[in-house]
Amino acid sequence: MPGTIVKLFTLRPALALLVFCCLLFASQAATAASAEPAAVRVDTDTLRSGLNLAGEWRFQPGDDMAWAAPALDDTRWGHLKVPGRWPEGGYPQLGNIAWYRLTLQLDPAILSTGQKDALAVQLGHVLSAYELYAGGELVGSVGKFPPLSEIQYDRERVFSIPPSAVDEQGRLVLALRVWGGSDLSVQAWSAGPSSGDYRLGEYRSLLLGGIAGELPGLMLVVLIFVFGLYHLYLYARNRSLETYLWFGLTAINIAVYGLMLTQWKYMSDFDFLTLKKIEFGAIYLFPAVAIQMLWSLLN
Repeated sequence: MPGTIVKLFTLRPALALLVFCCLLFASQAATAASAEPAAVRVDTDTLRSGLNLAGEWRFQPGDDMAWAAPALDDTRWGHLKVPGRWPEGGYPQLGNIAWYRLTLQLDPAILSTGQKDALAVQLGHVLSAYELYAGGELVGSVGKFPPLSEIQYDRERVFSIPPSAVDEQGRLVLALRVWGGSDLSVQAWSAGPSSGDYRLGEYRSLLLGGIAGELPGLMLVVLIFVFGLYHLYLYARNRSLETYLWFGLTAINIAVYGLMLTQWKYMSDFDFLTLKKIEFGAIYLFPAVAIQMLWSLLN
């Protein structure tokens, strides 16, 4: 009997330690499970008004085209905010390429109505080029990846999502492949989705919303440009009014620069590099015409 009591007292610490370890592992597993973000749920009302996609996306540096597949297990990937730039220095050892993924769960009501056929994604500014995949399908791109290496870091786009990108359960997986640019540009400016709106909604609503947001800037540019032309007209009528010449040229210069800050510039046939040359040319030209205008006023 005394031996049995001794054995019981000997086993109690071991049993207590075993129970403690089980509870500890269970709590860690529960914490990890709760930390895993579930698929973002989308109902009809949210889709109609536009779902904000800003927030935590799955993130993985490197490049593998298999990462566009919706069936890919990305639970081991890290997370990065969208919009939000890469960590300092980027990933030069990986060619400055990285992938983002976001899983959306559409409400059954969306699948049974025409909303599924009108799905679209709006993306803001991304440094420096990207490709967007939906359900494993390439739905659009901006810029070009190496070896062509064409950057377009301030263009906003709305991409239509084909119904085939949504599976039978209403699951939609978005995958964003991003090239940050050269090592020098990534070190200077970083890379990744940097600013702008990132939304899921109906194609027509997103497109019209983007146009409406750009209209005030365009109207101001047109007003300034016409104002400048009018002063050039007055100078042509009376060459002694030299101030009108420089005032008109200054106004036109400001209008050109203002246009380069809007998305309307992409309505032209100029490539991105030419548009940037025009933008910086307007910046460098402004001090010269502004000084000439002030000088003519003082005289």
